[in-house]
Amino acid sequence: MLTSYDKYEPLETCNIPAWSTTWPADAGCSTRVLSYSARYLPQPDRQTGWYDPERVIEQVDNRHINGRNKSGPVPYRMTPRVVSRDVIRQFLVRRMYGGNGYNCFQQFGHTSKVGGSCVVTVDSFSSTGPKSTTYNAVTSRSDYAGTPYQVSAFDENEINDAMTSVENEASVAALTDYDFLTDLAEAREIPALALSITKDLIEVYKVLTGRFSWRDVKAASRIRPKDLIRHSKNAFRKIGDLWMEYRYGIMPLAYSYADINKLIKRGDDVTTIKSRVITPKPLTVTLPPATQQYLWRDEAGTVRVRAVVFQHFDWASMTLLSGLGLNPIATAWELIPYSFVFDWFCNMGDYIVRSTGSSLAQVVQACLSQHRIVYKNLWVHLPNQDITVTFSNVIPVNWYGANPPSTPSGKISRPEMSYLLEQEEIHSYSRSLFNVNAAKLTLNPSLNWRRGCDAVVMANNLLRTLTKKFFR
Repeated sequence: MLTSYDKYEPLETCNIPAWSTTWPADAGCSTRVLSYSARYLPQPDRQTGWYDPERVIEQVDNRHINGRNKSGPVPYRMTPRVVSRDVIRQFLVRRMYGGNGYNCFQQFGHTSKVGGSCVVTVDSFSSTGPKSTTYNAVTSRSDYAGTPYQVSAFDENEINDAMTSVENEASVAALTDYDFLTDLAEAREIPALALSITKDLIEVYKVLTGRFSWRDVKAASRIRPKDLIRHSKNAFRKIGDLWMEYRYGIMPLAYSYADINKLIKRGDDVTTIKSRVITPKPLTVTLPPATQQYLWRDEAGTVRVRAVVFQHFDWASMTLLSGLGLNPIATAWELIPYSFVFDWFCNMGDYIVRSTGSSLAQVVQACLSQHRIVYKNLWVHLPNQDITVTFSNVIPVNWYGANPPSTPSGKISRPEMSYLLEQEEIHSYSRSLFNVNAAKLTLNPSLNWRRGCDAVVMANNLLRTLTKKFFR
């Protein structure tokens, strides 16, 4: 839809019509007539431009060809689907402009006989005040040239990594609710672990309460973890050991308890969902000074990726058995010392589960979806361009007495501001099916603060062991 617009929109016009007034007279004196001709400031030439306020550049909807999946009791959401709409909207920028103006003065009075002479007497004096022509200069996208500065954007690599991650997580979670074999293999270590934790806690408590004042304990609480585990006091170093026992001894037991509860509650239909939300990232860019005019872009909105695995079981026994995840190959990997460290950088554990595991469900359907609500904005930054206008006095003919005082100049404000010129709005949803056993081995380092603490503790313990062996 093409729409015309006026390049200039008048806000106020400085048109002063012709004016005259007759002062009354008495006793044979002549009347006095004051007048002035019309004054006006011309508007800019009216120009007509064209711009496209809204344009659909892409619209896709294939729902009419993606009928309901007929192979078993699979919900409609497990069918392929692509729906999208991409629209570009343009906006007009209005910037205040103006021209010099006028200050119109008026005088009122009368003529009378005083001592045999006709005398002019001013009864009143008024001014309309300074008045200038002001208008909006209207501009559109085509009026601005230059390469825009990109200040934020979505990272497509991050979106692709999220797609891979949620597919992996949903597949692994669907193939096993509770890793029974791994827990069974590690069960013999639980009594020793409980005894070790108890001993460490007792030792730390005795040393802290027997050798250190409360002030020392508070000081220790402010020590960074990586310095704490290297501390000269053994009790402080034990805190690092307690951390590892908590992370890889106590927490797995808590996770196992939660997994058992989830396993017990499994029904005939089991749906596993994993999702991730991605937002734009700021980019490293240096914008020109605020005193310059320039274009810049940013992106807003969200991209939500989601993996859903639907399983239907005809028998309750198959539901529970499938949830146990009896996979000796995956268990063997978990029992290898420090295999979890390898999983920080590569999805080997998940790859083994997906490649060697199987679901006992009669129907297994998995889909991967991406929902985008994205706004790509183009802005123009205009600097502070306040303008000063002057006003000319307009004095009637036959003005009596001294000229009126001049009036001050006026200012039309045009502050520094960014205006939206163009916006691309993308609403899209795409969904495709995948195989839970079609695993791919990927290199994807994933470190957080917990794993950072784990790495520091393990490195320190390894260094202590090597030092003891070397200097014994």
